[in-house]
Amino acid sequence: MSSEGKGRTVATGGRARQARAIEKRKSILDSAIELMFAQGLQGVTHRQVAARASVPVGSIGYYFNTRDELLIHALQVHGEVLDAGAEAIVADLPEGQKLSSAEAARILLDIYLPGHHDLLIGWVGVKMDCVRESTTLQENLQAQRTRALEHLAQALHKVGYERLRAELVVLVIEGAVVEAAVAGEASAEKYTLKSLELLLSAA
Repeated sequence: MSSEGKGRTVATGGRARQARAIEKRKSILDSAIELMFAQGLQGVTHRQVAARASVPVGSIGYYFNTRDELLIHALQVHGEVLDAGAEAIVADLPEGQKLSSAEAARILLDIYLPGHHDLLIGWVGVKMDCVRESTTLQENLQAQRTRALEHLAQALHKVGYERLRAELVVLVIEGAVVEAAVAGEASAEKYTLKSLELLLSAA
């Protein structure tokens, strides 16, 4: 084989290894996020993440030096997904058309946790865990909260409830989720939507 051919082979092999490394890192982070929702932050250990991602335990330490680093990156990835989803929802909303309280409630809940209403209790639990876990995670959440409030404020303006504060919407959502969990409600989503409808009806 010519030196040029060998060079192409080496380059191709390098790209393939890089692609596998990127995919493995993504799988590790996805698994960490799933565990965060299912078991809380205490469930996110190198061993449990490795088992869920079907990779050797040593792989976790290769990509993330500490558990805290793994948690930070997992939370950042999840935050980016939420941000992109919320931004897309707001962009698709028509301007200047007041929606019913039921329609607006669903949109606001979609923005709070796009496409994952079945994970509402898990997400509120993750937030509380992050506050207890470390200042870095808390600061990460604060940045995510700022972006979420911006999206909610934009949505409230578009759907005709601009007098309502986004902060109050978040308080009602998270309070309703906690109450639904404590009361043993069958669906935190339905309970939260009803609470939002009451808030919007009074606005």
